[in-house]
Amino acid sequence: MAYPVCRTVTDPAWACTPRTAGCPALVPNAGEPCATPDASCGLACEQPVICENGKWTYHGFACPVCASPETPIATPSGERKISELRRGDLVYSVDHDAIVPVPLIATGSTPVYRHHVVRVVLHDGPTLEMSPGHPTGMGVPFGELAAHRPFDALHDIESAELVPYEHDRTYDILPDSTTGTYFAGGAWVGSTLRPNPAGRALSR
Repeated sequence: MAYPVCRTVTDPAWACTPRTAGCPALVPNAGEPCATPDASCGLACEQPVICENGKWTYHGFACPVCASPETPIATPSGERKISELRRGDLVYSVDHDAIVPVPLIATGSTPVYRHHVVRVVLHDGPTLEMSPGHPTGMGVPFGELAAHRPFDALHDIESAELVPYEHDRTYDILPDSTTGTYFAGGAWVGSTLRPNPAGRALSR
């Protein structure tokens, strides 16, 4: 499955350094022409968008790599929408091989325009909508998932298809655990947010 193109609605905050000469006001769609070789215009350090061979190219995960706002996240008080969670809220995560409640150390949200997500229907009913580059708890990008294959140890995939995204933002969270993973619709999902060397999280 090919990763879709994406674009932010507003000029992002450049996480690494000020954007280089040749960067457009908006982060460009992958594949759009560019004229400044090696110009880096990424959303964050982990998501560089680089001018290569006359075209903008995304490195690492496709951007943005997050979930739809209604995605149900497992917490000690029951499932909550990912868009409602805040830093410090407790969610279930895998920490040292045990499933335990841990606080969130970061939340992230990215504005999107003409975005597409992978709609995954699990065999026991839950439906997840996440960007193609978003990883499962096992590190497999959603864009590589396919029907009748395992999602995790407890879930098989009924169907997986690329669909237009109906919302204007995507969301992600980072639990304070050894894996940084969480459970969405009961399924094991990874995070795209990462702590920086100072121990704080890099959130969008």
